[in-house]
Amino acid sequence: MSEQSTTDTSDFVWTVEMSPGLGSELFYVMRRESAEYWLKRVAVLDCGVWDEVADLGDDVLEEVLGLAGYGDLEDYTRHLAITGAVPLPGVEVLAAADYDPDAWPPLPEDEFDPHSIPAVADGDWPPHIAWLVHEDLPAEIRDEFADSYETSFNGAYATIEPDKRDAVIAALEAAGFTVSEDSTIGLLAFVGW
Repeated sequence: MSEQSTTDTSDFVWTVEMSPGLGSELFYVMRRESAEYWLKRVAVLDCGVWDEVADLGDDVLEEVLGLAGYGDLEDYTRHLAITGAVPLPGVEVLAAADYDPDAWPPLPEDEFDPHSIPAVADGDWPPHIAWLVHEDLPAEIRDEFADSYETSFNGAYATIEPDKRDAVIAALEAAGFTVSEDSTIGLLAFVGW
């Protein structure tokens, strides 16, 4: 699972959505708790002032402040780690050069540019939907129905062709999961590029 939640971990949600990178539709399926967690954070990308980030909830504000360098160094570098097939040393060292442990947090009315946050600008936060599919789908189902591959920098991705939708849903249900359609997760297909 990609993140913690109080939602029942037996729930999965799915949609078919255009992949901006491929130019064709893909079937996306993930745990409901991951979808809820990341959809709440995708809204950060539309914020223009820090007060709008705060309106998304204390948990989101705290996470974004950390990503922007207003927390500890670990928060700032967490999503900058190179986890793919070509690990590059020194990311933490480079980030530490920009990090100011004494920086004052922004005021609510201060301008907020999500792309000024290194993890957002790098496409690591929110993560790519194919990473979420890979993380959330049980390995035996992923291995049977998905095309999985290692990216150079962002870890393993999984994509599923739409014609496998019914088979994946049946496999999840046979494994005891509940599965429902949720078109809102399609928004996640347009982040992390």
